[in-house]
Amino acid sequence: MSKKDDVDKEAEVIFPDAVVSVERALRIIELLTESESGMTLTEVAMALAVNKAIASKLLQTLEKCEYIFRHGNNFLLTNKINNLSVRQLDQQRLLEQATAALKPVADSTGELVRMALVERERIGWVLGFQGQAHVFRLGLALDSHIHLHALATGRAWLSTLPFEKALELMRRDGLTRFNKYTIVDPKELRRMHAEEARQGYSVTYEEIEIGVCGVAAPIMVDLPGQGPVCVGAASIAAPSVRMDRAALHAAAPLIVAATRRIGRLWPLRDGEASITQRRHPAA
Repeated sequence: MSKKDDVDKEAEVIFPDAVVSVERALRIIELLTESESGMTLTEVAMALAVNKAIASKLLQTLEKCEYIFRHGNNFLLTNKINNLSVRQLDQQRLLEQATAALKPVADSTGELVRMALVERERIGWVLGFQGQAHVFRLGLALDSHIHLHALATGRAWLSTLPFEKALELMRRDGLTRFNKYTIVDPKELRRMHAEEARQGYSVTYEEIEIGVCGVAAPIMVDLPGQGPVCVGAASIAAPSVRMDRAALHAAAPLIVAATRRIGRLWPLRDGEASITQRRHPAA
């Protein structure tokens, strides 16, 4: 018997009245969060180990409730779950407090400032501000994917994890070489990881797109008896014609100060940082 079978049997004992169809529907949502291009009916049926008729009914229900949508033969998540999460964050006044910390950074630099949150070994944008000091501005793009190995925000989060775990997450996300400046060599990634962990922030320079660079710092929450937990990251992004590497490092104290402020104000619940993944053990 596999480890998964053991877990399933244990769950049946603890939750004897669990509804299988609800469990399967939630599993579809989990699967789609891990797929940028979506999944076909056949792929969903295979992942759930059910026939296509059952998978089709589950997908139709989720589509009716507007949690997923069709694009060609693929099913993808809508923004509904994201919106619900943001609404919950808003109710906790987290976004307002984060705004108070980050908007002055956007105003003072004139550049794009964004915040992303970590949830179950994933990181996604939730908040952004566009500085007004320049005519040419980067797009806000809160729905864009955070490439862990090549975007400062992703690397800032990973710098708080042991390198082996960080490399695992980067490989799962995809170590895509976007251009000649993209770092994909594990030895170089390890060196960068150690440097970023030591300095407390991450800098990327044209690693995803020529002409775009950024600096980001992790948002750490100090839990009594447990130590620091990374709940997200915040960044400054700018055209490289306005900010060279020296300028990015010079701007780092601004974003580090903002993330530290957010970390101090972070909502705690029952001794844990809410809306966050579990802390990985130190290396």
